[in-house]
Amino acid sequence: MILKKEDADFRTFLAKGQSVVGTTDFTAWYQKAIVGLDMKQTAFSKADAYFTADNEPTDLIEQWRSDNGDANAAITQYSVDGLSPDAPNAKTQQDAKDALTALTKADKDAEKIANG
Repeated sequence: MILKKEDADFRTFLAKGQSVVGTTDFTAWYQKAIVGLDMKQTAFSKADAYFTADNEPTDLIEQWRSDNGDANAAITQYSVDGLSPDAPNAKTQQDAKDALTALTKADKDAEKIANG
């Protein structure tokens, strides 16, 4: 499903950031996180196109959009906190936890949407 794939892409992106935080490779990851991570929720638009006004689970899709957006924000915060000289640290660990929590919620939303 389109929505779950975007959630998975966010997880993969975060994992890459976690693997390079505290190294010189973090700068390149940071630049992608700041300018490129916000995928403009193309998955939202694609998923939304599958529904009509009569059958669209509007509340569920909006909830997914919100939870996925929370994950995006937490990953962006991770990138900012990851610039700290002592990173990885408690802040980056919390940011990653927040992102993964939001993605778990988004996955549950996507599952509900898929199950109608």
